[in-house]
Amino acid sequence: MTMEKAFGRLKVRDTGWGYHSAVQVSCVMGHNDQCPTETFNLSMEETRDLHYALGRLIDAAKQP
Repeated sequence: MTMEKAFGRLKVRDTGWGYHSAVQVSCVMGHNDQCPTETFNLSMEETRDLHYALGRLIDAAKQP
């Protein structure tokens, strides 16, 4: 089963590879869907690392 979720210009898609599952992250490099799209394939380990890094950045941004 494949899951896909869009957040504005960012689209995240589970490629559903089972144990070696990965995530595909796409971003439109402009202001409309006609602009080129940059796509990255991330392993689950890379996805966890990204989640950790984004969490730390968000926490740091909340500090006065």
